[in-house]
Amino acid sequence: MPIQGVNTLVRDDDPIDAAVRYFGFFCNITTFSCSAADALLEYQTRDCIKKSFKAGKTYVDMETLRAHSDATTEGRFIVSFCCMTILNELYRRMKLRTLKHMKKGAPKIVDPLADEMSFNQIKNYLSGIRLVGDSVNNCRWLEVTKRQHDIAERLGFPGLYENEPTWGFK
Repeated sequence: MPIQGVNTLVRDDDPIDAAVRYFGFFCNITTFSCSAADALLEYQTRDCIKKSFKAGKTYVDMETLRAHSDATTEGRFIVSFCCMTILNELYRRMKLRTLKHMKKGAPKIVDPLADEMSFNQIKNYLSGIRLVGDSVNNCRWLEVTKRQHDIAERLGFPGLYENEPTWGFK
């Protein structure tokens, strides 16, 4: 007997079974004659390419491309490709063990940065770094923390924030 104010669970298994009937199975249909191993390799290769471009489009804001001309579309693809190349290099560097130069003593090997933080966490740490200028176009970095210097060094850019850039505010 149901308790007053509480609905009893009604479960219709037939539609659920019909909806999940093919979960975990796939069918790879090809238009050329080949072995099952070759068809699977082809599928896996295409899947890797598709995932690479999807990830790249997501990170460089290319999910939906809106442009009024072919030149604009082509330009956005070129810029996106450059962004994906830079992102992939940063991901590669995040996975490397690095040599950290200590003020005193021998350098030490440091575990990969990817073991400590995600790419988004690194972006958050580095996003606060600002270059400011004065009225006569002299520029300087706002405070750069020790952790931000450490991240730059471990990504392969030691001393990145130690000097003012020559390209700033000219």
